[in-house]
Amino acid sequence: MTSFLTCSCEIHSIPSIPRERNLVHYYRLTKDNRLLMGGGDVSVGFGRKMNYDENERIFNELKDYVKKVFPVLKDVKFTHQWGGPVSVPIDMAPAIGKIGDDRAYYSLGCVGHGVSLTILNGKLLAELLLERKSELTEIFFVNRKTIPWPPEPIRFGISHLIRGYMRLEDKILDR
Repeated sequence: MTSFLTCSCEIHSIPSIPRERNLVHYYRLTKDNRLLMGGGDVSVGFGRKMNYDENERIFNELKDYVKKVFPVLKDVKFTHQWGGPVSVPIDMAPAIGKIGDDRAYYSLGCVGHGVSLTILNGKLLAELLLERKSELTEIFFVNRKTIPWPPEPIRFGISHLIRGYMRLEDKILDR
């Protein structure tokens, strides 16, 4: 599950904040000039258990990160927080294609980058539905076969190993 926060604050623009991280953070201003921030760590459920939308540890890490990146917001009150599932294929690459019916397509595996990838994927899906050929429809993840995750409890263990490695690498890069 990925998490999001909003807070009321006086920010009129957000500069580009380049980060080379695995567990990325992203920011934008809402129409009413509030900061919306998401990303960071994720929760991993076991089996079909997907009720990890409300993870206080992750929300607190996001709040601390906002205050680290924007020290002027150290006393800001966060007004909303929510989370949701992250689609992660085992090879960490997206996949887009037909489900079988010519009218049914799928897009999965944005790996926490859905905020930016869904715009691209929407354009790509439109071209596929309209049967247009373009450079976009030739991207490697169109009509590719994903590697299936192994069954539980192996999937759960592998997920935590991958996530743990990503967290460790981010911690090292953040120094």
